[in-house]
Formats: sequence, C-alpha cells, structure tokens
Amino acid sequence: MEYLGFAGGSTYYGGQAKLSGQVASHLTMLITYRYAKSLDDSSPPETSQDSRPPGPQYIYNLRGNRSPSPFDIPQRLVATVSYSLPSRDRILANWRIDTLTTVQSGLPFTPQLATNGLNNGGYQLPDRIGSGSLPSSQRSVMNWFNTSVDSTNAVFLTPAPFQYGNSGFDILRGPGLATVDAALSREFAVREKLHLQTRIEAFNVMNRTNLALPQRILELESSGVISHTATSSRNIQLVARLTW
Repeated sequence: MEYLGFAGGSTYYGGQAKLSGQVASHLTMLITYRYAKSLDDSSPPETSQDSRPPGPQYIYNLRGNRSPSPFDIPQRLVATVSYSLPSRDRILANWRIDTLTTVQSGLPFTPQLATNGLNNGGYQLPDRIGSGSLPSSQRSVMNWFNTSVDSTNAVFLTPAPFQYGNSGFDILRGPGLATVDAALSREFAVREKLHLQTRIEAFNVMNRTNLALPQRILELESSGVISHTATSSRNIQLVARLTW
C-alpha cells in the first residue's frame, strides 16, 4: 500500500515597534511599524490564489513550493491620530477627529507560462535567468514587470519539453498600498438616558489609486497589465445611532 500526503508547512517571523502617547493637549497618537516575513509551501485547500498556482508544479518536490506566502507583507506602517476639538462653544464642543493611515509593501506574485509543455494536465513555470523586476521609472499599469519570454533581453525562458521550470513562486512584488481614512464624530445628550451618536466617515480620503496585482500569466497580450485596483475610490458615509 502506498500513500502520498500533501502536508503543508509555514514559518512566520517579524518584529514590531510601537510609539504612542499624548503629543499635545487634546491630541493623541499611535504609530506601529512592523517588519515581518511569512513563508509556506502550499496554499489553503480549495482556494485559488491570485498570486500563484493552487498546487505544486511537481508533487514529489513540495519543498520547491516554499516561498513567500501570498499574503506576505514585509513592511507595514499604521498611524492613528485622535484630536478632540477644544471649544467651550456648545455647538463645537465634544467633536472628535480620528484618522487612520496605512502604508505597506506590495504583495508577491508568480510568473507562470500560459502553455504547459509537461503534458501532465497541470501548469508549468518558466526557467528564470534574470530578476524580472523593472526599475520604478519603467513600471506602469500597462507593463509592471519584464514579461519577455524566449526573446532578446528575456528573463524568462521556456523549459525543454517535459522539463519543469526552475523559476520560483511569489518571486516578484506588486504595487504598494497607502490609504488614509478619517472620521468626525460627536455624541449629543438628547435626554438623561437618551444619547445620539453621529459620525461622518471617509475612506481613502486622498482618493489614491491603489493598484492590484498584474496579470502574472506570461505569453499573453495582457501579461504584466494591471486591470483593477486593490481599494475603492473615496467613500463617505454618515452614521447615526441612538443609545439608551
């Protein structure tokens, strides 16, 4: 009797620094910076990751799958600021402004060949002879990474027939992300035990375009093209709540 198991393993390590306190009267701040790394050799069962194929290229070499996790974010900075408006005027008093700023590294992705020369019904990775990453001055939504295959200055090659490609998983990075959210809130005492809480919330206040991952499949017309965003455009909503 033979048994082939598809067990998976993961490793996470990182460090975090935090700075918090009251900067000035009515003004408090919390800043958190995290540097981390997440590695694994398999994707969650029954899921299809945007960044890499769902299974191993070669089932007898699961170690070859080990790479940054699809959700790996090496650096992440989060800053929260809260400011209470100092006023004795009944209209302006008790208003509070809160902001949340997030800046983080881009997610990883895996270049993969559109055609499979292994004749095994799966997929095939290319051979990699270069970085594949483009200088920041050359990256755009129409060409995020070097997608050239089997051409002059190509960094990816098609493996020989029935040969596995040596390129790894999640070897390149997509665009980073930066957002600023804000809220203006106040609580009104309607009666002794009846209070009205009002809150105006704005998400992605700067209306920044945070790009998603590019098309990672090589040998396609859309290879390297970013066709959608990771966050929505500016969104404002009003929240009201009665408590008693």
